[in-house]
Amino acid sequence: MISLVVFLTIIASCDKEEMPEQSDCIEMSENSNRTTEDFKTNFTIQFPNNYEGTGMVGFEGNIFNKKRIDDKVELTYSFCGSLYCDDFGDALEVLIPNSIIAKDKENNEVILNSKKEFCLNGNIKGVLYYNTELSSIGKYYIKQDSEYLDGLTIYFNNTEYQEVENIIKTIAEN
Repeated sequence: MISLVVFLTIIASCDKEEMPEQSDCIEMSENSNRTTEDFKTNFTIQFPNNYEGTGMVGFEGNIFNKKRIDDKVELTYSFCGSLYCDDFGDALEVLIPNSIIAKDKENNEVILNSKKEFCLNGNIKGVLYYNTELSSIGKYYIKQDSEYLDGLTIYFNNTEYQEVENIIKTIAEN
């Protein structure tokens, strides 16, 4: 009887097709219709034509700011101490948590409880945390070695989420 159960289990498992693992990871890719510009040391990014701002600038380290001309989206980073600015901020305390807490422009704490992962050839290269309020906040963490480091803050009208995603997926390491 036991051998019959084992035999039927083997037969049943052979009949099942292996389903590929589904991933919600957004594949990183350049946009050939956009101009590439410096984003961080050894990183580039691409924006639609309706963005303005200094982009990456720095003398003793880099800072970055780009804003859509109608103010519906702003992407920025500034990880500066008293003497120098770094390209990245703090690491996530837990490897890819489900949510994080960030600060809004008025320095109030906000829970970012939505997330999207960005991949290159199946490897996670970054994670976007955001909320879904009308005036949304996003934090994009970029993988460096085995950690995910704070790389970008995004303030955006939630109607422009797809545009934010399309910009982030153009971030490329040189």
